Amino acid sequence: MRLVRTLGERRRLWRPFAAGFPIILAVSVCAGFGEAAGYLLGAGTAEAELKRWELDVERGAPA
Repeated sequence: MRLVRTLGERRRLWRPFAAGFPIILAVSVCAGFGEAAGYLLGAGTAEAELKRWELDVERGAPA
């Protein structure tokens, strides 16, 4: 936990860290599951979908 070590003696940062820790933990766990699923299931149609969205889909003017 490098993040905790970097806080060290900075007491004023502990409260915001404690408040945000559940979010940090949830995002890290979800990212880990997503990475593992990518390794296990492969890329699938990701390359074709990327090309479709980047090259073929019509873009509208910004609102």
